[in-house]
Amino acid sequence: MLQPCLSLNLQLVLIIYDPILTLPQEVELLWSRKFRLAALLYIMARYMAFFTPIFTLLLKTIVSTPHDQV
Repeated sequence: MLQPCLSLNLQLVLIIYDPILTLPQEVELLWSRKFRLAALLYIMARYMAFFTPIFTLLLKTIVSTPHDQV
């Protein structure tokens, strides 16, 4: 069984590596055409893995409880 830290690192590598590999095709097939609902859904599904940790970190730093302020 993989250690949790190693497993997390592998997940992060895959989340970053796949979009880098497919970026040229994505630009050609998605960004150079007229924007449609399908494109919006694709973008939301594709890049949610990037934005979720950022939003979570921002929320944790902006919204703090009195217990966090010692």
